[in-house]
Amino acid sequence: MFAGIDVSESMIAEALARPHPDNVSFQLGQAEALPAEDDSVDLITSASASHYFDRDRFFAEAKRVLKPGGVVALFAYLFPTVSCPQQPESRFTEEYDKTIQFFADQPTWPQTVADVMKYRYSNYVMPFPEWTRDDTVTIDQEWTIERLMAIYGSLPGVQGYIRENPDKGDVMKQLEETLVGSLSDPSKGIATPIRVSSRSFIVMSRKPLV
Repeated sequence: MFAGIDVSESMIAEALARPHPDNVSFQLGQAEALPAEDDSVDLITSASASHYFDRDRFFAEAKRVLKPGGVVALFAYLFPTVSCPQQPESRFTEEYDKTIQFFADQPTWPQTVADVMKYRYSNYVMPFPEWTRDDTVTIDQEWTIERLMAIYGSLPGVQGYIRENPDKGDVMKQLEETLVGSLSDPSKGIATPIRVSSRSFIVMSRKPLV
C-alpha cells in the first residue's frame, strides 16, 4: 500500500481526480504528525517539500513510523535551465535567466526556498547514522512556453511578488509577452516548444535494523 499525504484539501482533490492504482490512497495530514502506526512504513519520500517542514518534528516521526531498515528519502530540484533548441539564435534563454534572477532577488522569495538553492539539503542533519546523497540526476523534458508559465506562476516567490505589487498589473502576462517576444520566430506564441532541464538532488537515510 502507498499513501499520499498533503496539508492541502485542493491537492488531495486533484490527486483523487487523477487515475491511480487501487493500492494508492490520498489523505489530509501533516509531515510532523504522520497518520501511521509505529514501525509500519518501509519508505517515506518527499518531493520539493521537506524544506517547509518542522524538520525536528518530521524526523522524530520518521524514526517512529519507519520499520527497521526503512528509508526516508527527500528530493528536490534547482531552478531549471530553459532553451529553445529550434530557435538557437533567439534571446529566449537570456530573457528567462533575467526573469529568474529578478524574482530570486525579491524579498517575497521564501528563505526556505533560497536555502534549497544554496545548500541543496546539505544543511540537513539526517535522522539516522546511515545516509547518502545523489546529485547526479538531471531531468530533461519537452514543454511549451504555456506550461512553463503555469508552473512558474505557481512558485511561492512569484505569487508573493504579485500579491505585494498589485500596481504592477498582470505580471505573468507581461512575462509571457517578453518571452514570446524574445523568439526569432514568435508565430506559435505560447505553444512554442522549449527544452527544460532540471538538476535534481536526493538525500536518503536508513533506520538501523536493530
